[in-house]
Amino acid sequence: MPIGVILIWDMLSVLGPSRSPTTAVVRVAGIASLISASRFHAAFGQSSAIKHAVQTHTRAVLMQLQHVAACNALQPVESRMARWLFHIHDRIEGNFIPLTQEALSELLGVRRTTVTLVVRKLRASGAFRSARRGLVEIDRPRLEESACECYKVMRCQYHQIFPLDTTKPHIRAAPAGKTPGDRGSHLAE
Repeated sequence: MPIGVILIWDMLSVLGPSRSPTTAVVRVAGIASLISASRFHAAFGQSSAIKHAVQTHTRAVLMQLQHVAACNALQPVESRMARWLFHIHDRIEGNFIPLTQEALSELLGVRRTTVTLVVRKLRASGAFRSARRGLVEIDRPRLEESACECYKVMRCQYHQIFPLDTTKPHIRAAPAGKTPGDRGSHLAE
């Protein structure tokens, strides 16, 4: 897969034809490819490379789901927000992250008012050095003070599955106001 290209497929489609119970949500603008489930299923049946890619991706997704579930049950919202910001920051260039309070509340499974309180606390600590409308600039070392150990554990396991040189596509965040589906108040407000 070329760097900068995100290939999204429904892993469940390889189990046979059925309506998918999942929905893909894109949080950061980039380039994506789309393939029909029938074409993907046919390619999966003919290519050992595609089978290997699906198996590898499945391992990574299952690992992430297990750790996120444990982290959500055991860690405070501030630590979980730091973890999500690191996960997104790892996949973009620069320190500006395009996220709304609504998007963060969905990622964290909390109300937007909770996100507002946590953002204020992180700003006071200097974890958010500056912000522009729709883009948040993080101070990674200061944000690490708020993060739980879950991020480092997940990142280490992720790098065991995927080589370091292929994990960070070169994707530039869309300018403020240009992010598709960007509704609600912005984190930087």
